[in-house]
Amino acid sequence: MKDKHWLWIAPTAVLALIAAFWYRARTDESSPGAAIPVHVLLVTGGPGDYWDDAVRGARSAAEKYKVDLDVKAPADHEDASQQDEILAQADLKTINGLGLSPLDAEGQAALINRIAQVTKVVTFDSDAPQTNRTTFVGTNNYGAGQLAARLTRTALPGGGKIVLLVVNRTKDNIQDRLSGFSDTLAAAGGEAPKIEIADVLEDQGQADRCAENIGKALAGHSDLAGLVALNGSEGPILLKTLREKGTLGKLKLITFDDAPETIAGVEDGNIFATVVQDPFEFGYETVRILADLARGDELLKPIGNSAFNVSALAVKSENLDEYRKRAQSRK
Repeated sequence: MKDKHWLWIAPTAVLALIAAFWYRARTDESSPGAAIPVHVLLVTGGPGDYWDDAVRGARSAAEKYKVDLDVKAPADHEDASQQDEILAQADLKTINGLGLSPLDAEGQAALINRIAQVTKVVTFDSDAPQTNRTTFVGTNNYGAGQLAARLTRTALPGGGKIVLLVVNRTKDNIQDRLSGFSDTLAAAGGEAPKIEIADVLEDQGQADRCAENIGKALAGHSDLAGLVALNGSEGPILLKTLREKGTLGKLKLITFDDAPETIAGVEDGNIFATVVQDPFEFGYETVRILADLARGDELLKPIGNSAFNVSALAVKSENLDEYRKRAQSRK
């Protein structure tokens, strides 16, 4: 039997899923609301395969729900200042909604609140729950951190010392992943061999700095048992750097997302498992929700400070074929 690990979905998300399926079925029919023009701006976190998947999902929804979609992205990966500039230059009066993956939840809160006074804001991938955004579409990142911790414990049944790699600690999703990871390890107490987090290293989305951090982890901890990368950009760098240093295969690796190099690493056994999100669905649901709000469908309006959670999957060698079939269906 193939080993599947699915994240818990909040009750509000279950209701949202039911509503989404009903809405999709309803809008296949002739609907007066579908004739109302809707213009949406989608702002991602940068270049790369992950964001390309989110944009592909957004464009799929835009085509289905007849939305005029503009897509903008920072030229550099995870550059909050470039994202701020994009938002500052946007003509908010010409759009009916903004889909945003905030790169600095706290630092961008005031800007997001100003935008929310003019148009609806839906955050995706990374949230800014302290703002007046309408809703969030993405992974339950605390749960994703828990899943990564459980996979780490399975990979290291005898315990050991690990180092965590992150882009930064300013993004809401990374904060939640770190909390979920550390809380899950702490909850085991003395019932299981201890896994020690020796360090958490930030790379700010820079490949060179990530490689330097990996080298630092190896040099600083001769007894290192594993490395856990909590961002999708780090998996390929992890494989490349360890291969160059001749240490690939000597440490247990847990990664995030499904870059082609990362999936190849799972297939050849160099990565124990990767926690795969669904950016295609993030983009799709973000545009669908904004179109719904712009057309005044109050029945499907998110309740309170709600979130539309999309399950994450632990991809291991056992379920790699199943994952590939799902990914291929999105092409």
